[in-house]
Amino acid sequence: IIAATANLTVSSTLVSITAGDSVTNNGTVTITNNLAGGAGSVWVNASSSTLNIGGDLLTTGVLVASATGNTVNYNSSGNQLVKCPNGGQYYNLGSAGGGIKTLACNVDVNGNLSISGTSRLDASTSNYNINLAGNWTNTSTDATAFDPRSGTVVIDGSGAQSLTATGGENFFNLTVNKSANSLTLNDNATVSTTTGGTLTMTSGNIVTGTNTLKLGTSCANVGAVIYTGGIVVGRFERWIASTILPPSPVLFPVGSATTYRPALAKFNAVGTCGSVVNEYVTSNPGDNGLPINDSYYSIGNAFTEGYWSLTSGGLVSTDYDLDLVAAGYTSYPIVALTRLLKRVDAPTGWATTNWGTHVTTSGDTIRRSSISDISDFDFGVGDTSGCSGLPATSIITGFDSVCTGDPGVSYSVDNHPPNLYFWSVSGGTQVSGGTSNGITVDWGATGQIGSVSVIESDECGNRASVSLPVKIHVLPTSAITGN
Repeated sequence: IIAATANLTVSSTLVSITAGDSVTNNGTVTITNNLAGGAGSVWVNASSSTLNIGGDLLTTGVLVASATGNTVNYNSSGNQLVKCPNGGQYYNLGSAGGGIKTLACNVDVNGNLSISGTSRLDASTSNYNINLAGNWTNTSTDATAFDPRSGTVVIDGSGAQSLTATGGENFFNLTVNKSANSLTLNDNATVSTTTGGTLTMTSGNIVTGTNTLKLGTSCANVGAVIYTGGIVVGRFERWIASTILPPSPVLFPVGSATTYRPALAKFNAVGTCGSVVNEYVTSNPGDNGLPINDSYYSIGNAFTEGYWSLTSGGLVSTDYDLDLVAAGYTSYPIVALTRLLKRVDAPTGWATTNWGTHVTTSGDTIRRSSISDISDFDFGVGDTSGCSGLPATSIITGFDSVCTGDPGVSYSVDNHPPNLYFWSVSGGTQVSGGTSNGITVDWGATGQIGSVSVIESDECGNRASVSLPVKIHVLPTSAITGN
């Protein structure tokens, strides 16, 4: 047993544990060369202890390194194999010195993981995974300080976690599955550094601050998202290729620290492949530039809860649809007429919204289709406070001259979903169509001047009624006279 106060450095060529024996480390032990063991030998790193190993670690024997606060630090200047510990569990794991430190199995790090010096941590050709409950710190100056291969890093601690990496960190697959608290990025992080990687968000927020969480690296490597829960609080960048077309929307899982407010874009046409950065901003966007009219609806106020900032990273699209989820927005009522707003920036103000086409709001999702430009814009939510200059209902299309008893004669006006159409018929009976923009009429048995009339109704109220007079002709009934 090595005492808790011990600070031992052993520089001999070999330190060996006799077969069947066990050593418990309670202090700090630095072994500059190999630590060997016979069959059944065990090295136990007790709570808060540290083992600095400069050579091979127990090629034969068992390493127990799961105790709270203990650290195993591989600090050779050359290559080392990271020992597969009992149960695959380390508490704190360090890669230091130089050379390549290669995983020998999947590891579950219940504390912190650090990469320093000129060392490199390698997931090996077996693509081993790392579960991490603490902080990720990478200050190594090696060009590929962490090589994930095709492995997965799972962030799964219940406490606050951070990621620090000089020059940014690279992952193939990254999963965030936190039961509480957030992962904070102190530097950029890229997922899918080679083709085929996936960002899996199960639970827990990713807070980027002034940094960016990136998915994919090029037009040929756009990565994928599997989303169940959690929020990217800050900047999230995705690559968009021409193959990402409807009906699959591209998800930006952003929002505030407490509310998920994603953006979803369908790219109907991609002229030039590139990336898009989306961020949800929680400050009041203001009303600069308002009121403005979108078609005949007046937008008087911007919802105060926040807005979405979108930046194009070279992407060119002349036709895309955008859905923004305004969850928890209460500053004004969200109704079918609630509109998206667009601006270059706050000083410029909200622009006339003759861009794209409003799509009826669904729940708290505000929608716009057929947007023809993508650049650096803010998108907000506008309160449709009033209606002005409502266009008249279109003329009624259908026969204005019929015979008595004509069945199923069709009449219609231009359709403006989700508007309702209230029809009335004189001299006949409406037999189908309900409140749609088209009906059929059975004309009666009495010759007369009848009519078809309709009132179109929308969120602004009823428009003026339009009518079509219809001549109902009677077939001749007098007797034939003559020789």
